[in-house]
Amino acid sequence: MEMINAHIHTFNIKNTPERFLQYGMPSFIPRFLHPTFKKIIQQKSIARVAAKLIKNPFLSKHLAFILIGLLETQDLIFEKVKKAYPEGSKFVVLPLNFKFIGLGKLQNTYTQQLDEMIEVKRKYPNTFLPFVHIDPRADKPSKNKEFVEKYIRKGFNGIKLYPPLGYYPFDPRLEKVYEFAEQNNLPILTHFGQGGIYYAGKNMPPEFQNPPSFIKEYDHKIIPNKKNILFCDNFIHPDHFEAVLKRFPKLKICFAHFGWDFYKGKGKALFKRKELFDKIKIMLMDPAYPNLYTDVSYSLADKGFNKMLLKEIEENTDLADKILFGTGFYMTTQEKQSESEFYLNFRGEMGEAIFQKMAVENPRKFLSTEFFKL
Repeated sequence: MEMINAHIHTFNIKNTPERFLQYGMPSFIPRFLHPTFKKIIQQKSIARVAAKLIKNPFLSKHLAFILIGLLETQDLIFEKVKKAYPEGSKFVVLPLNFKFIGLGKLQNTYTQQLDEMIEVKRKYPNTFLPFVHIDPRADKPSKNKEFVEKYIRKGFNGIKLYPPLGYYPFDPRLEKVYEFAEQNNLPILTHFGQGGIYYAGKNMPPEFQNPPSFIKEYDHKIIPNKKNILFCDNFIHPDHFEAVLKRFPKLKICFAHFGWDFYKGKGKALFKRKELFDKIKIMLMDPAYPNLYTDVSYSLADKGFNKMLLKEIEENTDLADKILFGTGFYMTTQEKQSESEFYLNFRGEMGEAIFQKMAVENPRKFLSTEFFKL
């Protein structure tokens, strides 16, 4: 089986902002100790020993994540994930532009991250399938479209969106990107789960509450919240994406994570994860959106999610035609299972017929474009 993992990451610590390791740090570590802790855990030998010895679940997860991020190159990270899969497997690789996340200056520029991906693509032209992340705050609408087109023509296979970094899918600076994607049948994969990485600036810009939109007839509603992690759920509200799809009905887009919840902190989430799951399910089955997909990345770490998903597919077999297999590596290194265990356990739970659709047939349809044929 020439399977496809439709959602992994290979960026490393060098591609992140200077305070990225402090972001998401366990709350029991005082803020004034964050810089010192950061310096210590960036010593690979110390991080490796600490990850084995420390029993605190929050801190050990943080260290497990860091150990992959400390690998020198994206090539080494990709080699690590490749080993967990059968020969000939393919991987959709998703970068992130962390420039606007509010955690200080980038250590390497975003274009350096993409240029490194180009080198890995040259080494593995048929297995490494990179997407280009576009943050609308990077430039004007026409320039954002030109940026995306430049990398698609360099061999990138699709477009990545990550709204919780601080933007809405109806941002006017994305309109030309959507036009280009729809005209060329390009796949767009967007983050669609609560928690994860989110805007972490001390002050939230006023346009978060009163954002401009290229969809004038859409009355977007923003739910206020003082906590960044909760407010940033606003960026992934399914109504926002539905408004975009009504404007661009042929757009090929994947809602990553099936809307599942990764938020483990205190406080009430803006949306219940089952509500997001159900809303996505309804949209997937709507004939008005023939090119809409979802994936199971990271969500498959939750056994309850897998049982629920299988039950939903058994009740509606057409749903299996809309789901892509993906794990979310290397975010999943924070869990107790290895990458190969995630893959094999999920395959076993779904059964061969369903897994064949998720890992072969569906991603082939999703990834085929005017520029690239699988």
